[in-house]
Amino acid sequence: MPDRHDYLVSLNVNNTRESMEELKRKGYPFIGEAKPFRDSEYAFIHPRAVNNVLLEIID
Repeated sequence: MPDRHDYLVSLNVNNTRESMEELKRKGYPFIGEAKPFRDSEYAFIHPRAVNNVLLEIID
């Protein structure tokens, strides 16, 4: 069984959708699309792209 690391890192951004577009252009895969949370939006970068760390971007 391969080593597995469960980490979540949240990154605050000015605009989730703009940040997603920029990161997609750089080849980062996302899990789904931006989702609403209170008065903001968030999205997750797939862990396989960042050494099994789940990255969340949220505005």
